Amino acid sequence: MRLRVNKQARILEVDRESADDEEFSLLKGFNFISLIDESQTTAANNFIRSIFESNEVQLCRLELKIRLDANTEYLCVGIPGNDEECTLVARKVFDIDKERKWIANSQARLRNLFNRMPVALALIDTSGQFKAVNPSIEKLFGYSAQELAGMNLKEIIIAAENEKALVDRIKASHEHNVALKGVKRGGETIHIELSGRSIDENAELINVFIFDVSQRVRLEQLKQEFVQMISHDLKTPLSSISLFLERVGLGKYTDRQPEDLMSKANAIHEDTVRLMRLIDSLLTLDKLDEGFAKPDKKAVSLADVIEISINGVIDLADSKGIVIDEQYDELTVSIDRDQIVQVLINLLNNAIKYSPCDTHVAILTKRLEGDQIEIRVKDQGPGIQTELRDSLFDRFARLRPGLASDGTGLGLAICKAIVEAHGGTIGLNSTLGAGSEFWVRVPI
Repeated sequence: MRLRVNKQARILEVDRESADDEEFSLLKGFNFISLIDESQTTAANNFIRSIFESNEVQLCRLELKIRLDANTEYLCVGIPGNDEECTLVARKVFDIDKERKWIANSQARLRNLFNRMPVALALIDTSGQFKAVNPSIEKLFGYSAQELAGMNLKEIIIAAENEKALVDRIKASHEHNVALKGVKRGGETIHIELSGRSIDENAELINVFIFDVSQRVRLEQLKQEFVQMISHDLKTPLSSISLFLERVGLGKYTDRQPEDLMSKANAIHEDTVRLMRLIDSLLTLDKLDEGFAKPDKKAVSLADVIEISINGVIDLADSKGIVIDEQYDELTVSIDRDQIVQVLINLLNNAIKYSPCDTHVAILTKRLEGDQIEIRVKDQGPGIQTELRDSLFDRFARLRPGLASDGTGLGLAICKAIVEAHGGTIGLNSTLGAGSEFWVRVPI
């Protein structure tokens, strides 16, 4: 870069052809000293003055503030002209060590950003081989970075196409993410979405963002199940009630026998009770989720809790000829009696409902290490399919999907919410053809 300046260091002309940056061509009219770092102002003034006083070529290394974000060091050569003007030639000084340090710092910042990304991020080649992964992807899939380094993307994703076709589909996902299923260590499947971007012109390396959308998918399923519940469990009885009242208003039942009218009224009453039970369940679950139904823990006899629970289902058991076996410890436990009774009645009710007639249902207790009590409800029913067990405690889940039932699909979800509010856990063991065993563990 070549400049013509006067004694006051004012830039009179910029040789545009020699300017190595377009911004330099805009410097005409500026004072050269104003472009110098403040720590070198005195040196710059002495440099300009010595050019005119000595009438000889002068050299000086100065940092110029051409940009706001950084200073750049230049080797400036002052060439005398006449008494009023001189020529300055400035060339960048490339400090190899400084450049290397800047590159190293940039790489460190990039690695830090890569590792801190809350989204699972992987760098793969065109064959799908992992080249780099961040901690989020390790956490999501359960594999370490060292393990993933020897793996292919296809090994943790369920996809019909081969590795190359899968990578090509991900690279093309600029506007719409690719929805697939991932496989975690241990075989658990999750719903994921992938988005890929090539990071070089040759498209040999691809950045892949992997989003865990399992919760969103589950919420969408719950929404669909809720709509189905509204259309069936709410709309059907309401339609019956509405039709009955309409026919009464039109005098359609005036010629009916009293017993026929009473039978129809009883059916409508049962529909109304079922509606109220569904609404109560929804309200209860909402209160538990929001923390408005915290357990009112008091010291109570475990034997009393078991006996009250059995009494709540004894009529149903007798109607099917089912015997309830009980075995419990004589303990005093600190729980919300009404809430735990609600849990046990629900579990006993399900056990009786799905057990064959003239069989046995058992309720057993056992004290565990760590001051916990375990209560188990065991039946001799058909058992529960493996694929249904993970979602069994979700809202609107059914023990026997597709079969008519007077249940709301909320009972086990309420049980889980109550038990967890007590600081406990709930689960089940089941064998097809041999029955199921639901267990509840809560602190004493």
